Amino acid sequence: MSFEDILNDIKKMIGQDLFAINPKTEPINLLEVDVAAGRYVVKPLNGRVVKRSLSELEKIWEKLIVERAANVELVLEGAGSSRHHPETIFANLPYIDHFKFNNKKHLYLQLLPTHEIGTTHKLDNSEARKVRSVLESSSSFDRVAFAEELGLLSVRMHQALQEVFVKYPGEGQVQNVLESLERLDKLKEALQRTYISPYPSNSKTNDGSFEKLLNSPEYKGYEDGEEDKNDEIVVEAQDIKKGKKFELASARIRDVNPTVSLLFDRLTHKEIILQPDFQRRDRIWSRQDKSALVESILIGLPIPSLYFAEKSEGDWLVVDGLQRLTTLKDFMEGEFSLSKLEILEDIEGFQFKSLPRHYQRKFREYPMHSHIISMDHDEDDEVVKELFQRINTHGVRLSYQEIRCSLYAGSSVHFIRCIAESEMFTRTTFNSINPSRMRDMEFVLGAVSFILFGYENYSENKFDSFLGKAMKVLNKYQVKLSGSFPTSYEAIDENYNPPHLLDDGTDAIFMEIQQRLKQAFDLAEFIFENRRYTKVGKNKPILNKPLFEIIVTVFASMNDFQLKIAQDNAALIRDGLIGLMNNTVASYVDWESEAYNVDGRDFIYSISQSTGKRVTIQYRFGNFRSLVEKVIGQEINMKGIRSNDYKPSS
Repeated sequence: MSFEDILNDIKKMIGQDLFAINPKTEPINLLEVDVAAGRYVVKPLNGRVVKRSLSELEKIWEKLIVERAANVELVLEGAGSSRHHPETIFANLPYIDHFKFNNKKHLYLQLLPTHEIGTTHKLDNSEARKVRSVLESSSSFDRVAFAEELGLLSVRMHQALQEVFVKYPGEGQVQNVLESLERLDKLKEALQRTYISPYPSNSKTNDGSFEKLLNSPEYKGYEDGEEDKNDEIVVEAQDIKKGKKFELASARIRDVNPTVSLLFDRLTHKEIILQPDFQRRDRIWSRQDKSALVESILIGLPIPSLYFAEKSEGDWLVVDGLQRLTTLKDFMEGEFSLSKLEILEDIEGFQFKSLPRHYQRKFREYPMHSHIISMDHDEDDEVVKELFQRINTHGVRLSYQEIRCSLYAGSSVHFIRCIAESEMFTRTTFNSINPSRMRDMEFVLGAVSFILFGYENYSENKFDSFLGKAMKVLNKYQVKLSGSFPTSYEAIDENYNPPHLLDDGTDAIFMEIQQRLKQAFDLAEFIFENRRYTKVGKNKPILNKPLFEIIVTVFASMNDFQLKIAQDNAALIRDGLIGLMNNTVASYVDWESEAYNVDGRDFIYSISQSTGKRVTIQYRFGNFRSLVEKVIGQEINMKGIRSNDYKPSS
C-alpha cells in the first residue's frame, strides 16, 4: 500500500463523524481532503474548522509502514490537538487498531482489515502483549554498545581471515572465525527481537492478495478525481520479487569498510563521483555540523553507513552520504576549522594539518561502513532502482528523479538541470515547482522524452523506464556549459545565474531541444496566459504534469508557419482544451481500450489517473494534437527527433 492508497481510503470518510480512541474526546467531522493543496480539513462537533497539512498524515504512515506501531504524539512531536485529529482519522481506517503502551495510545497496522471503515477497534489482548514486548525490547536495546561490539568483531574476523587466506594458519584460527560468527548470529537475533516484522507490501490472504481485497467494491468503490502524485512522477515502486530477481539483487550488494584515508584518495583521483546534480538542496551542513562529524570520528563514535553505486569501470557514485564525504574531504584539505566542539575542546579552531599527530592518524584510519550496489549490467536497471528506492536516507526516501540522476549520470543530467534552472522554464511554470527533490527536473525530462521519442510508439510497463531510456540516449552526446552548478546551495541567492549551454562544445541535439522548448513555452504563455498547464476549476495555478507534457510536446513539434497560425487562433485552442477538460467539447479520438470507451472515461481522467499507461498517454496526446491540427488546418509531425533510438519494452 502507498500513501496515495491511504488517502483514497481517508476520502471515503468525508462527511462522517469520526470517534476518537478515547470515548471522552469529542468526535470530529472530516470535511475535505485536498491533495493538490496538501491539506485536509476537520471540524470538531462543537469547535471551529481546522486546516491541517497532509504531511503529518504521511509521517504517521511512514512510521506505521516500517514499524507497524506508532505513537502519534511522538511522531508529530506534539500533543493535544496536534495528535487528536490525525490519530482519530487513522484509527477509523479498517486496518488500523489501537492499544496502549506505557500509558500512551498507539496505532497498529494490521495485515488485513479488522473492522468497518469509520469505526475504531482495540487490538486483541494477546496480540497487544506481543507488540508491547517488542516495544519494550526496542526501548531497552543499547544500539551504541551493539555497534561497538559489531565493530570489534569485524576487526577480529578480518584479522583471522587474513591469517587463514594469506598465512595458512592452523585449525585454531578457523575456530576463532567460527566463534566470531556465532557471536554475530546472537547479536543478530538480539536485534531481531527489537522490531516487528516489516509490513509486507505484497502480503497474501487465503483467497488472493491484500491489494486485491482493498480494491474490492467493499473497500474501494470510487475513483479519485485528484491528481495521482505517484502516477505523475512515476508508477509505484514494485517489490523485488522472489526468485531470480531477488538472488540478483542480493548478489549485487556488498559491504566494505574503507578508511577515511582511502575515501580521500578516491575523491582526490575523482574515483568517487560526488555528483552535485544529485545533491538534495534541503540538507546542507553548517560548519558546526561538519565539526560535529569530525569530533565524532576522533572520539570513535559510529557514523551512519554510506551508500555507493559502483559503475562498470570501478568508480563509485554517491547515493547517500554526500555531506559526510564532502566534509571529510574539505577538512583534510583545510577548507574549514573545527568550531563549537562539545568534548574535544583542546582542538577548538584547529584545521586538519594543525591537529596533533595521533589525532591525524585516528582520523585517517577511521573505517567508514559502506554499502556498494553494483551497476554492471544495463539490463538490470530495474533491480538497481528498486534497491535504491528501499534505501531510507535518514527518513527521506530517494525520489525517482534522484535515482535516475544517479543511474544515468552524464550529459542528460547536466542538460535537464540547465533547462530546469533556466529563466524560460521557471517563468513558464510560475516559479512554483519545488526543486528540492528534483521535481523541476522531472517536469523537464517528461517533455524532453516525448520530444525525443514521440508518443505514438510508447509501450512501457513503467513510465520511469521511458524516462530512463531518454536519459541513456542523451548521454551519448556532449554538453558544454558556461560554468558549473554549485556544489553547495548555501551561497545561492537572488543574484545566482545558472549555467547555460555553449554553442562551442555542445552537440546540436541539445541546442535543438532547447530551441523547441523555448518556442513551446512562448506559445503556451501566449495562448493560455496564467492558466497554462492547469486543470479547469482550479482557483490558483496548480501545475498538472501530463498537461505540461502534451502542451509542450505538441507546440515543440510545430514549424514556424504552424506556430504563426496557432498564435492567430489562440482563443480556439484555449477554448478547445478547456472544453475537453470540462466535457463541453466532444473527444477527437477514441480510447485504444474499448473498456475505457464503454466506461465513458474522459479527458480529465487521462491527465489524472494512471497517467503513465499507454492507453492514457495515447488518448490525451491524440486529443490535444487533433484539436490543434483542426485549428491550424495542418498535420503536425510528432514522430520525435530520435524516434529510431527508442526501443519499446513490449
